[in-house]
Amino acid sequence: MKHLLSVSIGPVQEFIAAARKTSDLQAGSSLLVETARQVAKRLEQQGELIFPCSADADSIPNKILIELCEGVEPAQAAQDARRAAQEYLKQQWEKAKRKIPADCLDSELADEQIERFLEFYAAWVPMNGCYAEKRTQVDRLLAGRKALRDFEQPMSRAGRPKSPLDPSRDCVLTGDRDRKLSVPSLSLKPRETLDAISLLKRARGMESKGEKPFSTSMMAARAYLRRTPEELHQPLINLAEDLGQGKDFSDLLYPERTADLLEEMGLTASAVKDYTERATAARKQVLNHLKKSEFPAYYAILAADGDRMGQLLSGMKDSQKHRCFSKNLAEFANEARKLICCEFHGHCVYTGGDDILALLPVTGAVDCARRLASLFNGQIGATLSVGVAIVHHLENLQISVERARAAEREAKKRRNSLAVALHTRGGAPVLVAEEWGDEVFREWNDWIRAFSEPPKTDGASKKKGLSRGFPYELLALTREWTEGLDADLLYREARRILHKKEGSQKPELPDRLKAMGRAEWETFARKLVIARFIAGLMLGGEAS
Repeated sequence: MKHLLSVSIGPVQEFIAAARKTSDLQAGSSLLVETARQVAKRLEQQGELIFPCSADADSIPNKILIELCEGVEPAQAAQDARRAAQEYLKQQWEKAKRKIPADCLDSELADEQIERFLEFYAAWVPMNGCYAEKRTQVDRLLAGRKALRDFEQPMSRAGRPKSPLDPSRDCVLTGDRDRKLSVPSLSLKPRETLDAISLLKRARGMESKGEKPFSTSMMAARAYLRRTPEELHQPLINLAEDLGQGKDFSDLLYPERTADLLEEMGLTASAVKDYTERATAARKQVLNHLKKSEFPAYYAILAADGDRMGQLLSGMKDSQKHRCFSKNLAEFANEARKLICCEFHGHCVYTGGDDILALLPVTGAVDCARRLASLFNGQIGATLSVGVAIVHHLENLQISVERARAAEREAKKRRNSLAVALHTRGGAPVLVAEEWGDEVFREWNDWIRAFSEPPKTDGASKKKGLSRGFPYELLALTREWTEGLDADLLYREARRILHKKEGSQKPELPDRLKAMGRAEWETFARKLVIARFIAGLMLGGEAS
C-alpha cells in the first residue's frame, strides 16, 4: 500500500532570527534550507515529492510532503530522512570546528548541542481514499505530533555563561573568563559567548561563496550608494581592504562606526589618525556627489506570508494538482528573489514558497511590498500579507527581525494587507496596517512625493515640499475628537490646515475620511508620519 508522508523540520523563524550579523542571518536560512534539502533528497529516493516539487529547487521549505512508493515503510522512510539531516548537520559542524582553536572549545558540550538541535516531526496515512481528505488528515496528525514536543533538559556547565543568541544553551567556548577571547577567522568579538549552533552559523556565514550578505549599515546606505558611480566607491573599498574588511566598506560610511572599527583593531594613535582622515575624505567625496550631508541610518526588513494557503490546498483533489501548485510556488520564490535583489537593490534572506524575509533600502520598501503582492496574486491566485519594519542600522538584529515579524502578524490579522512599522531610536513605534488596494498604494506614493519635493529655484519659481509638521498637527487634531463630532467637520478643518501649509505638490485628503471614525483618521495621520520619515531619508537626514 502507498502512504502519504508529511515531514516538518525546525526550528525555523527563531533559528534564522538568532543573529548578530546579517551573515549569521543568511547562514541560518541557508543551513535550514540545505538541511531540508537532504531530507527531500533522501525521501525522493522512496517516492514522488509533492511539496516541494523537486529536491533540486532553489529553496526547499521546512515542510515536505511525499507520496511513498508501494511497499515503502513510512516509519523507516522518516527515520532515514531524519538521519540524513543529522548527518549533514554533523558534517557542517566538523568543518566549522576547524576554525576554532581546540583549547577554546568544549567539544563534548558542542557535539551534544548539535546532536539535539534538530526538531523533526513526521506523520503518515495510507493512500486508500480521496487525496484531499488524506492530505487534510496527515496535516492534522502532524500538527498533533508537533504539539507534543519533546522537552529534553540540555546539557549544561556550572558557571558557564549562556549564549546571547540562544539563552537556552550554554556557551561552548572555554578559557580564562578574565581573558578576552576572540576568534578572528569567525569575526568573533571579545567576550562573545556563543553556543555551537550559533558558531556553526557564524562559520558558515564567513565562508559563504558568491555575493556576501549586506551589513545593516550597507543596506541603509545603499539607498544613496546605488545612485553613485562605482569608481567613487573605490577609495572606500581600498581602505576597507587595507583594514582587513574585504570589500565591505559599510563601517567607513558612518563616522561612529569607523571610530569603533579602528578602536577594535588596537592601532597606534598615528595610524588611527591616518585611517580616519582617509575615511573622511573618501566618504565626503561620495556625499558631495550626492549633495548630501550624511548617509541614511535606517533600513527596512520585509516579512511576507501567503493568506489562507490551507484553504487553497483543500480545493486540490489530486496530488498532481498539488505538485503543479508546488512548482508555481517555487517559480514565485525565484521571481521574488530577482525582484528584491535586482529591481529594489535589497537582499533576500529567505524565500520559501509563500514565506519571504528580506532586507531593503527604506526608500523602495513599500513599492517592493506592493510588487510582491501583485506577483503572488498573479502566479499563485492568492493574496499576500506583508509586514515592513523600518529600523536603525545599529539596532540589535534579532530585535529588528522580530519587529518585521510583528508587522507581518498585524497584516495577517486583516489578510491581504500591508503593515508598515516605524521604529526610531528613542521614539514610540508608529504602525499602520491597511488592506491592499490601488488607492492605498497611491496615497503612499503621493504623500511621500509631497513631503520629499526638495526646495529648488527654477527661474522665478520655487518648489517646496509639504510642511513636515502637518502629520503631527493632523494627529493632534484627531486626538481631540469628541463624541458626536461630525467627521465631515473634521475633514474640513484638516483640509483648511493642509491648504495653509507650504508645498508645491499637496495631495487632497481622501474623500473616504468624510465618513470615517477616529480610528481611521488616526491610521491616516500615522501613515503621513511614516511617509514624512521616508521622504526625509530621500532628502538626506532622517525626519524624527
